[in-house]
Amino acid sequence: MPGARSHPLLYARAQLSYGEWLRRGRRRTDARVRIGAALEAFDRLGAEPLRQRAQREQDLTGAPGRRGSSDTRAMNRLTAQERRVAQLAAEQLTNREIGVQLRISHRTVGHHLGNVFAKLGINTRTELSDLHAGCEPP
Repeated sequence: MPGARSHPLLYARAQLSYGEWLRRGRRRTDARVRIGAALEAFDRLGAEPLRQRAQREQDLTGAPGRRGSSDTRAMNRLTAQERRVAQLAAEQLTNREIGVQLRISHRTVGHHLGNVFAKLGINTRTELSDLHAGCEPP
């Protein structure tokens, strides 16, 4: 690519932006490729803030999880954002505290928790904490 050699940082930023657009359009496989290329370039160039942003986007593409226990498989059904919300809720944070950490509204946190509870077949944060504790490595 012409811009990749002469302006690698600008090219990587364009790849990241395009990858973000693809992910929002639910084209996660295509997004993963573009964001992965941007991630490698930012790492190589030492652009840490952009690398972190690209890593967060890569996490949101929902890369396929590994097979494991039934609890792990249940957690793999969650989106990346639902997993983050579930983890913080399992640590006994309130919806407002979770919202502040993830930079989303407390209502959005409640929506994600509703999805988490439905997907995991649970009804309380206590059950979520127990389930989360069972999925952590020893």
